[in-house]
Amino acid sequence: MLMVNGQVQEAGMVLKMRVERERRGWSLTDLTVKTGIDSSSLSMCERGLLPIYPGWRRRLVEVFGMPEAELFTEVQDGNGK
Repeated sequence: MLMVNGQVQEAGMVLKMRVERERRGWSLTDLTVKTGIDSSSLSMCERGLLPIYPGWRRRLVEVFGMPEAELFTEVQDGNGK
């Protein structure tokens, strides 16, 4: 089980942000360059292991050009991880 925003989630769930990042062909390093958020923190956020702070949320929404409610939705990890 993982924690997302203080709530337990099922294993195999990730934030849509990760799915969208991979769909666009962006590595964590690419997203780090675009947002100024270190790749380790981004990875932990995608997996629900670290909260996404308000300032980070704003930067991520701007870079992805997606609504916050959609970008930070939990989805099943299609990679089986």
